[in-house]
Amino acid sequence: MGQAASSSGQPETHNLAMSSRNDGALILESPNTRAAAAGVASSGVAGIVSSAAENNNRAGPVVESAAGHGASPPETPKSPAGSEKASERSKEPRYSRFTQQELPACRPLLTPGRVVVVLVVIGTIFIPIGIAALVASTSVVEIKQRYDHLCAGPVASTTKNSDRQQALWDAGTEGTACTLTLKVNEKLDAPVFVYYELTNFYQNHRRISKSLSSTQLRGGDVLEENECEPALYIDNNKTLTNKEEVLPCGLRAATYFNDSYALQVGGSPVAVSDKGIAFKTDVDTKYTSKEAKHFNTVPQFRMGGTINGSIKEDERFVIWMRTAALPTFRKLWGKIDRSFNKGEEITVQVNNRYNSYGYGGEKAIVLSTSSWLGGKNPFLGLAYIVVGAFCYVAAGAFVVLFVSQRREFGDLNRLSWVAAKGAQG
Repeated sequence: MGQAASSSGQPETHNLAMSSRNDGALILESPNTRAAAAGVASSGVAGIVSSAAENNNRAGPVVESAAGHGASPPETPKSPAGSEKASERSKEPRYSRFTQQELPACRPLLTPGRVVVVLVVIGTIFIPIGIAALVASTSVVEIKQRYDHLCAGPVASTTKNSDRQQALWDAGTEGTACTLTLKVNEKLDAPVFVYYELTNFYQNHRRISKSLSSTQLRGGDVLEENECEPALYIDNNKTLTNKEEVLPCGLRAATYFNDSYALQVGGSPVAVSDKGIAFKTDVDTKYTSKEAKHFNTVPQFRMGGTINGSIKEDERFVIWMRTAALPTFRKLWGKIDRSFNKGEEITVQVNNRYNSYGYGGEKAIVLSTSSWLGGKNPFLGLAYIVVGAFCYVAAGAFVVLFVSQRREFGDLNRLSWVAAKGAQG
């Protein structure tokens, strides 16, 4: 029985495969469907075959057997694993207006007229801001005097930094002294800020900026010995067998600037306050009230100044610990709560202790007032003015091009989102 008879009596040929089960049922299999026929040969009763055409992703056909003839029901076919894995592998997100980028959005059309208007508006805003910033910067009065070459002691006339460095070492911890005279050419209104300026000092170098222990500065212990290398112990981690830990440790603290200034006007001393010059959050949250210990106290190992008393009370040290971004920088040293009139002369007695000769740097003292924008810095104002002027020039160029080389603009109604909005309306 390799063929099945059609209703016309003629054999109808199919591409079928025949197999038999142990119970005598015949299984007819095709590529897309399967039909099962069950019957008992001894009874002569033909089995009833019911086939069902199913989709490729279904488990298979349903097989119905004649009941009561001893044929066991077929097993429930299992779903192919491939279809389940295919659904799991699908990365298609669930539909939403957000994932399909169908949310309402602004789609400006940069026509020549609109571009010109935007440029003119930007220029109109930027130029007044730049002028205001430039006026504020120029209103700041500043006096600056370099002194590293003047305070080199007996070798002040030499140009060799090696000789100046040797003279500084020979002077010991007191350093060398010199006197500067600053002429006030324009009135300095209170408060007057005193800065020191260093050049060629790379405080943001990785070796310096990472050599500190924030935990120790807040009052805890050094978590890892390499945090403060090479300035964790008073011998710079080299010679002493009985190592004494430094508080505060690290290169950033050890290179603390230690020149000092004493100001006089007409023989009368001028008070320079070092209180309230650091950020309050730095003083309150970043530094401990513990006293410094073994900090630049051994002359042969010292690299900078010392701290007398509590660490957080030395606000000049707190300011020093804020890393400068550039090799030439200023840091606030003190504040004077009085004005200086035009024509006055300010005498500054300098104790030159900080060794800038070893790295080829320069030192200067700066007296400056301030404005609502801060100190003297014309860059911000000039930048605003230049950008505003460029916008005006660009706007003029667009106008000339639009007039001289005018061309017909496209039909905006043909844009897809405009057409869609019109269809909905």
